[in-house]
Amino acid sequence: MLAIITALATAGVAVAKHRQDRTHTDAVMATFTVTQSSVRDRTCTGVDGQYREFHAKYRGTAAGDPRLTGEITIHSKGLINQTTGFGSSRGTVKLRSNGRTTARAVYFATNTNLGVLHGYIVGHVRDRSPNGAEEQDGSGKLMANFKATFNAAGTVLTGQLGGTSADPRTPAVIQAGGCSNRDNDRRGHRRRG
Repeated sequence: MLAIITALATAGVAVAKHRQDRTHTDAVMATFTVTQSSVRDRTCTGVDGQYREFHAKYRGTAAGDPRLTGEITIHSKGLINQTTGFGSSRGTVKLRSNGRTTARAVYFATNTNLGVLHGYIVGHVRDRSPNGAEEQDGSGKLMANFKATFNAAGTVLTGQLGGTSADPRTPAVIQAGGCSNRDNDRRGHRRRG
């Protein structure tokens, strides 16, 4: 009887984590709102106008795909032409849920209009949930386009990555595995044999 219970429990774990080590690609979407918690900046004059260089930290929340839902912290640095509104920024993104880090990433963005960002996020998502819908389950690489906008004061940033409801130009995926992973290799050998 104990052997049967152990076997059933093991099978349950396998089902709950059925995608953790399997090849999969999930289209994902999340929105976020963060507020500036600290900033250091300075200005200078370039050949094409006045510049602002900054290092800032933002904290807030993200919601959407369960793997991208939680408390978000962004460390950002950038250089913005205050005359034209064009510039660039880059930084790190960390997501926490239930006291644990669930995602780490870096981002790169082109800034326009003194407060609109179009960029790309690259990182890794660790799925800590015991189970979930098939299309919202599994760890993997995060590859995401995003768009975000600052408020007039430049202290609150609201944005979206992935999805098509707000902007179809911001696709995002969580992807893992590959055609050379062990699971696929075993199935390929069986087919050839």
